[in-house]
Amino acid sequence: MALRPWLEMRSEKGPVREKNEDSLGALETPQTRPGLDGVYVVADGLGGHETGEVASALAVELLLGAYKAQATQQTPLPPASLEASLAETLREMNQAIHRAASARRARLRGFEAPGMATTVTAALLAGDALYLGHVGDSRAYLFRQGNLAQLTEDHSWVAEQVRRGLLTPQDAERHPMLNVITQTVGLGEPIVPFTRTQPLEPGDRLLLCTDGLCGFLSDQALARVLQRFPGQGAVDALIEASIAAGSNDNVTALLVAFEGAHKQR
Repeated sequence: MALRPWLEMRSEKGPVREKNEDSLGALETPQTRPGLDGVYVVADGLGGHETGEVASALAVELLLGAYKAQATQQTPLPPASLEASLAETLREMNQAIHRAASARRARLRGFEAPGMATTVTAALLAGDALYLGHVGDSRAYLFRQGNLAQLTEDHSWVAEQVRRGLLTPQDAERHPMLNVITQTVGLGEPIVPFTRTQPLEPGDRLLLCTDGLCGFLSDQALARVLQRFPGQGAVDALIEASIAAGSNDNVTALLVAFEGAHKQR
């Protein structure tokens, strides 16, 4: 069985930042490689590193390029390989962005600057399942029958302390190290991507977003907006709600709704 997706997405500079270092993108059949029905990705370039907007844009380009329909790649991707494929793609992207930053510094004749880095959260749709690959603190959520569940695990110092039982979720929300990320794509350091397979049901919605959104709206607030906007308009409403809640970051949201089943092409 395959599900029929519909998509809306938007990336907003926000009212405080001078430039937008977030990027996003999507592919759907027939643009995808055989075996895939959709590819969705968001990335948040790190503002403390050189040209974060270049890193996030390159990450999206590389991720989509890895799963775009190509004349030389006609063998269908089997679902059992997709988690491993995403993890390997993210590791290759990590090195590719690191090489791009090194080349840029070489062109600047030895100018010393930190490398480019970005978060990446991606989902592959194949039939009635999602395959997630993730590095950083952007997030993927599943909204099902009025309930919102976070699908990814943040690669951040605070989130790791919560998972170890050393911090409560309440303490984490106010911790001074809240924005310290433990893994990124692009610095060239070894990474261990988070991967997951998520079965889908008709009526499910997938939300990919950067922390300019989920860092300022609780899961309950996100769910309320999605409940109020079951059709088009949810992404705009989410972004407006985060800005109203005080978001001082770039804000990006990509929402995919999975409607009734149809026959495979």
